[in-house]
Amino acid sequence: MPKRFLTTMTTKEKAKTYTKPKKSPAEVANDRAIGERIKEIRTDEKLDQREFGRRLGVTNPAVAQWENGTATCTRPYLDKIVAEFKVSRDWLHTGKGTKTMTETVSRMTLLSRARAAQAESFIEHLWLKDQEELATNKMNRISKGTKPPN
Repeated sequence: MPKRFLTTMTTKEKAKTYTKPKKSPAEVANDRAIGERIKEIRTDEKLDQREFGRRLGVTNPAVAQWENGTATCTRPYLDKIVAEFKVSRDWLHTGKGTKTMTETVSRMTLLSRARAAQAESFIEHLWLKDQEELATNKMNRISKGTKPPN
């Protein structure tokens, strides 16, 4: 009886048999949406794909794949985009909120000013109420003929 030899596959043979796991429709849609936002950042900065990629340390074909949604932009590169182009992480991931950090700071400043105005208005209201109460007490003392406290 002939001996059976165990054969092992070469790396090339393994590579031929490997298939990437398929992305769900939601993952594909998310990649496309993030890609559209990446393209928006790039065009707002007036950069071509080559220059945009150079600033992130990737090739222009990688940028093209991100933009058209055929490749996923991984977390480290998303973080680089946020840092390099000063965009909001939430906006880049979800499309919600303000796009740039400048817009976020501006919004926070406006909110702070609005809250400060509300606080000032409230303090003025309390002061007027206090003044009204003092005046009412004074009028009551005058009408009763009592002396004000020292």
